[in-house]
Amino acid sequence: MKPNVSSISDLPAKESLTIEFKSDPKSGLPDRVVVEAVVGMTNAEGGTIYIGINDDGSVCGVRTARWLDPVLAAAYIASHTIPPVAVTAVLAKAVNDLPVLVIEVPKSIGIVATHDGKVLKRRLKIDKTPETSPLYPQEFLSRLSEIGRCDYSAMVLPNSSYEDLDDSERKRLREFIQKYQGERALSELEDEDLDKALGLVRETASGLVPTVAGLIVIGKKNSIKRLLPGAGAVFQHLSGTDVLANEDIELPVLSSFESLLDRFNARNAQTEITQDLVRIAIPTFSEQAFREALVNAFCHRDYTILNRISVRFMDDGLEITSPGGFVSGVTLENLMTVEPHPRNALLADIFKRLGLAERTGRGIDRIFEGSLIYGRPCPDYSESSSESVRVIFPKCEADIEFFKLILQYQKQINKRISVRSLMILGSLLFSKRLSFEGIVKATQLPAYRLKRHVETLVEDGLLETTSSGENREFILSSRFYKVQGREIEHVRLSRNELMQNEELVMKLIQERGTVSRGDVMQLLGINGQSAYRILRKLTQAGRLLREGDKRSSIYRACAKPCTP
Repeated sequence: MKPNVSSISDLPAKESLTIEFKSDPKSGLPDRVVVEAVVGMTNAEGGTIYIGINDDGSVCGVRTARWLDPVLAAAYIASHTIPPVAVTAVLAKAVNDLPVLVIEVPKSIGIVATHDGKVLKRRLKIDKTPETSPLYPQEFLSRLSEIGRCDYSAMVLPNSSYEDLDDSERKRLREFIQKYQGERALSELEDEDLDKALGLVRETASGLVPTVAGLIVIGKKNSIKRLLPGAGAVFQHLSGTDVLANEDIELPVLSSFESLLDRFNARNAQTEITQDLVRIAIPTFSEQAFREALVNAFCHRDYTILNRISVRFMDDGLEITSPGGFVSGVTLENLMTVEPHPRNALLADIFKRLGLAERTGRGIDRIFEGSLIYGRPCPDYSESSSESVRVIFPKCEADIEFFKLILQYQKQINKRISVRSLMILGSLLFSKRLSFEGIVKATQLPAYRLKRHVETLVEDGLLETTSSGENREFILSSRFYKVQGREIEHVRLSRNELMQNEELVMKLIQERGTVSRGDVMQLLGINGQSAYRILRKLTQAGRLLREGDKRSSIYRACAKPCTP
């Protein structure tokens, strides 16, 4: 029976982690090549394989009989993968009616091999181009943790015992509960009961044995080195090419956390401002954001990788890097919206119960809030890869007036501003003027989630619209510009195609009270003579009243029509 053939007009331009091209030469496309591509893709994020397209994206068409029949192709792939991968295959017509087999590969919920035992995974190389390479046995635990099928931190390690736990670190744990307002009931438990309640140990036939999380949290340093080599952290302070500090910070994690926090605070300069008679310190980097990012690094890192967490102070920012890429389902695009899913669930739960981590699991919100509330750029995760997650906090001056505006707004609404509203305001702080689609693109948040926040900010007077209908654009309100004496910039930004020069001048007077000829020149970008003519026209129309002589004249609005 001849297979159904559909048409395809929108082919991808190049390969990616989830897109792969396979050419079909005259000699034929080997079966194993397709099967291995499917296995590599299902063991990663899933995706689409196009048979009949060259590596450069040009269409060559399918020639091999097996890949001309989508039903036969899907059946062959299922019978040659273990466990069977159920792909969806469609034969489509591309340019010049050349046939292309489109194979949709699902993401696996386990580890898949070819029928002859090859285990592969699709990855991005350093240059961001994709490749399919072996998934080695030592990576199996990492992969299962990544997709939520295994919690490495809840496992017990061979040759470990209860004696590997440190009484002094357990005492520190109790102090953390008090300091960070963790679960108070935990403080009242005896040592063994506390260990059991937190999952630091597991009952076995030979007695209590520490879990990986238990070793990480309250293990003896020598035991951690023996059982979890490379699981510590390193702190560096760089100035240009000079290394001002380069220190190894060994686990257990609570003492490591304190050590890194102390080094952070020692280098984190502050500026004081006064708001409503209260002195407020504005740090170079938010301690809250640093703390949450550090918690994420310890909770979400891959402890099967022999590498350490890195905290690095540099001239242009602060950088935190943790081994292991994002957990499955998390990408740069959905970082702010995806449901929290820790790689080490038990360890993350311990951090929450101690009061160290955000209890809702939305620590990422606090990380972004810590920068945005001061009018600084968002933390940058763009240098993350499949091997590590890296967040960079850019070093730049705080926008004091923006911060004061946020404080006033929070007092107005009697609650904390949402991180999504901060992202909207931040995008307009840097871009000055954006359409709704521009805000969606700048924040990388779904339109349906942003709409309510944008409307609320307009209603509450933090945003203004410059036009109506489909062409509506948004700017920060006059409240922000007025406190900085930047009314001219605000009026210029609020201009739309229908607004005449005279109306812009009147709007500036409404915001500022008076204008001079120089103000009009700056507002409209015109010369002195043109500015004078506009002011004279408004004066003659009875809308402005002139005060002073010649070039020193100022103009103010008339309360009622003036007699010129």
